[in-house]
This record gives sequence, C-alpha cells and structure tokens, in this order.
Amino acid sequence: MQGDRSHSQFPLRWWPAAVIVVLGVAAILFAWFGMGFDRTYQVFSLWVLVPLTLLALAVWWVFGSRLSWKAKGVGVLLCVVGLSVVRLEEYEGDMVPVVRFRWQPTRDQVTREYFGSVPEPTLEAAGKSELLLAGEGDWPEFRGSGRDGVVRGVQLSRDWSTEPPRELWRHPVGQAWSSFAVVAGRVYTQEQRDQIEVVSCWDLVTGDAVWVHRDDDRFNEAMGGPGPGLLRPSTTRGSTHWAPTVG
Repeated sequence: MQGDRSHSQFPLRWWPAAVIVVLGVAAILFAWFGMGFDRTYQVFSLWVLVPLTLLALAVWWVFGSRLSWKAKGVGVLLCVVGLSVVRLEEYEGDMVPVVRFRWQPTRDQVTREYFGSVPEPTLEAAGKSELLLAGEGDWPEFRGSGRDGVVRGVQLSRDWSTEPPRELWRHPVGQAWSSFAVVAGRVYTQEQRDQIEVVSCWDLVTGDAVWVHRDDDRFNEAMGGPGPGLLRPSTTRGSTHWAPTVG
C-alpha cells in the first residue's frame, strides 16, 4: 500500500529524463570543445547528438515516464504542433540551420517585394559603357587584387566598440553564395531573383542600382540553397567577368 501511495503521489518518473539530458549535454560539450573539430564539424556533431538526445527523451516520455496515455498523447501532439509552425529556411556558411516561423516571409518573398517597389535598370538602360580601373582600396576580385584577403590603402580602427565602421546603405538582394567585387565606386555581385539569375551593379555610396544583367535560370541545391554558388564576379582591365551557373 505504501508503494501504491508513493506511485500515485509522484506519477512522473523524471530521473531517466535527467540522465538523458546530462549525458546529451556532456556529449555535446565534449564534441564541441574536446575533439578539436573546426566550426563546420562542430555543427555536424550537433546534427547527430541533438536529434539522438531528443529521440531518447521521446522514448522516455512514451515508454518510461509513467504518465497516463492521455498525458503522453497531449505531449506528443504539442510537439507535432510546435514543429508544424516552423520551417527550415536555409543553412548558414558553417552549416548552422536557420529556422523561421511559417508565417514569416521567405527571403525570396522579401527580395521580390523590394525589387517590385524600386526602379530596376537593365544593362541596356545604363546608357553607355564605362572603363573602370581598380585603384588603391578597391576589391576587384575574390579575396582582393592580391588574392590574399588584404585590403590595401584603407585603415580601420581596431576598436569597433568606440569607432565602428559607418554603414552606408542596406537593402535586400537575391540569394547567392557569391562575393562582391568593388571597383571605382561600383559594387558587383550575382543574385538569384525567383527564376532569374542576375549580375548586378550598385553604386558604392548610395546603394542605387546602376545596371543588371539577367539569365533565365534558377540554380538550387539541397545544402547550399538557391542562387549562384562558388562563382565570384571579377573586374579586371576595365571589364567585368562572371560565370553563370547555366555555363
């Protein structure tokens, strides 16, 4: 009788869940800090350890918690509802997943709304061609003019808390993994705008569009998401070069 009273007063057997959480957190900390992985492999370890920990908790909830089946069903239903209101948007460069609520606009929707509200010049509307030569402080190609990741002729404060760089402008662009080329007050990059892949040119000071070249194609892959992948515009000898994903 004493055992029955104790079981009715404390129906939830919580200690297995505590053990699962402690072991899961310990494994995550060891994989993150103790195995010498770089950032990407640290994230990959979370892909394995976090789902395993959650799966173990789910097994405990259903088979080892000692709750009624009604309570267990309510818990499972809440988990299903919680998962149904979020979506996997994309992955960051270090493979960290970006999760958003389903009612939040996608990046494509934000980009579509922005470019639908501003005038967009075409390559032909630029009027005339310009001969732009890279100078000191410019960034004409991937990793800079020396391909070494060093910006020459520009000095920045080392204390950004008291002297941060001044933001000139900000606006949405289409998705891509492309970097930027900066030459003579012009900024060049590649973007994916819905079903159109573009090479765009922007004014460095104002952020206004100067011209855009379109190719009717949409590139998308499971890991990288939509947009041009490992392709970077390059501006050398007064000309802009790029390689579209269509070849």
